Amino acid sequence: MKKSLCRVLSALFLCLLAVPAVYADSIVLPDGDPFFARYGDDCEYLQRTYTANGPDGYVSLYKSPLSTQVRENIANSENLYCSSLYTDASGVQWGGVWRSTWNENDPLRGWVRLSDCVVVPDYLSFAEAHESEFFPYDGGYDQILREAGRVVLWEYPGSGVVVQDDMDTTWVSDGPGNYISQCYEDSDGRVWGYISYLYGYRNVWLCLSDLANAELPADPDVLPPQPELIPPADEIPAPGPNIPLLTVGLIAALAVLTAIFIWFFFGRQKKIAN
Repeated sequence: MKKSLCRVLSALFLCLLAVPAVYADSIVLPDGDPFFARYGDDCEYLQRTYTANGPDGYVSLYKSPLSTQVRENIANSENLYCSSLYTDASGVQWGGVWRSTWNENDPLRGWVRLSDCVVVPDYLSFAEAHESEFFPYDGGYDQILREAGRVVLWEYPGSGVVVQDDMDTTWVSDGPGNYISQCYEDSDGRVWGYISYLYGYRNVWLCLSDLANAELPADPDVLPPQPELIPPADEIPAPGPNIPLLTVGLIAALAVLTAIFIWFFFGRQKKIAN
């Protein structure tokens, strides 16, 4: 019974990690993208970075998940910033790619098959690997936080990536438990706390056992090994002509009708001549 309850709670927490908190900061969504304007209700919010890793050394960015029009081909190893997730009728997942890092003033570069990409490790990657080990914050570090003055925010425990190395602790007066929802203990016995939102920073961790130390080493074993990266192609092909499917269909239909007309006209003329 306890194990079942733990699994349910862990699953719920993982879902919460995937849903951004709603605060004064607005969620950045694609602006001016025709596909998103029509199918936005079928898309999920996604703010993750992926590395292009297509089997041919590049990935293609399409006009939309429902289009065959390729806007551009991107060499493997380039990072792609995705804001929206769409799953088509075949179960293929597509990411809407920004032209720059989360710039809502730019239209999307296009849509990429996420199966041709590798996610850059982030807080969700960490949760997927360790959510069964998370435990609730119990207030045991409240006094230490009040006395800290400044703290370091991290991408996730063992990432080695500092998000903010000099964060003040004025928020502690509201009660750390209002910000720190879950904790994790690493292989060295350090306890970490997860914060979904703090003064503009989303989905970050702080080391409750060593709050102000920005030199904590990365742990290469904290996440499963990444998939093998495929080298970029020597030459990246230019996108083909952007001919909509409707146009292709009309051209094909016209060709068939022309063939029927020629057969009918010349066949009849041949019968009359005979």
